[in-house]
Amino acid sequence: MSVVETLRNSIRTGEIVTIIYHGGSNPGASREIFPVGILSGDEKLRARCIVDGATKVFKIDKISIVDADGVIDMARDISQSKLYTSLKELYLDAVPLFDAEKFHIELGDNELSVHKKWKNGKHQKGVVINIYYQEAYTNLVFNYETSQFDEVTKKPQRPWCIFGKNVTPNSYKDFNKAAYYFIEQIDKAVTEKNIHGEVKK
Repeated sequence: MSVVETLRNSIRTGEIVTIIYHGGSNPGASREIFPVGILSGDEKLRARCIVDGATKVFKIDKISIVDADGVIDMARDISQSKLYTSLKELYLDAVPLFDAEKFHIELGDNELSVHKKWKNGKHQKGVVINIYYQEAYTNLVFNYETSQFDEVTKKPQRPWCIFGKNVTPNSYKDFNKAAYYFIEQIDKAVTEKNIHGEVKK
């Protein structure tokens, strides 16, 4: 279901929708809205913001819809006609989005990471943006019988994780959703302020 279809559906049913809005005074922030109407040939949405109660106009191409598993419909002209099933597919689509002289993209078995390059061509250790699969994690759980902490290994429900500079960290159960979120966050990761003062061209 597209962003517009989801919004139309919520107008009919009267449901509150959680969105990420890539505009306004706080771009990238999650917010809850009550959609009222779609304007200007599907270009704008009139909705009431649940937090402050004000009715506002949002540009639809800057809206991403969120559900319990994360972002389900991406805005900003990102087509979801392709179904991503592997990191290699994402890698092949991501490479053309970066300047090869400034960035190094590394593909591993469970990880895809983007690194800034030094002037000598070698890549920096720090990550610009990264997507990886977390197989398991360890928690310390207090054992009342022994009065000690035991290490307990758990499998995450949302093992696909994305993080980076100026990127809102997120995790997903579904790789395809994670892949689209990764692509969507590239413009936020490659900005004037967070990549050593250089502007993405």
